[in-house]
Amino acid sequence: MEVEVASRGALDVPASAFGGQPFELHFGARILALLETKSDAGRPAVREPKVEVANTALHIGPALLTRQHRLRYTLLLDGKPTFQPVGDLENVIISESSFTPMPKPLFLAFTTGIPMMIIGMITTMVLMVTTNTILATAPGLAVYLTGAIITFSSITKVQKMHRVRNDRSRN
Repeated sequence: MEVEVASRGALDVPASAFGGQPFELHFGARILALLETKSDAGRPAVREPKVEVANTALHIGPALLTRQHRLRYTLLLDGKPTFQPVGDLENVIISESSFTPMPKPLFLAFTTGIPMMIIGMITTMVLMVTTNTILATAPGLAVYLTGAIITFSSITKVQKMHRVRNDRSRN
């Protein structure tokens, strides 16, 4: 399981805000191993927070969390997790949100559609220069148009997904 802790506030969260206690991430399943830790403070010379595994929980800090600080932990759990963050951080609102990877249609646009458009443009230009006839550029234009269709239909799908998600969150 991968979990991310992100500080999204306008100010840093000082170590003193922890009240001497760690911030706890409870998973409801025994943590077999902490496989990987990543810390991006967004600026140099900030120490990575201390992390301890305590049966079904991950204890983080106390430590400075910079504004826009991102912590990512990869865990091996024994069972299905039921996630529950616990902490009494002074002047901090703790909220839970699920990690959303890049939507597959957008991934398709960036890995297939846009490269096809670039290849199509290059092929079309090369064929125009070398053959001096517009009809010879048809293969390049076909590749470009296919890439454009993939890209724009993928982006449209992502926009629809976000509209549906936003409509659900309002209700």
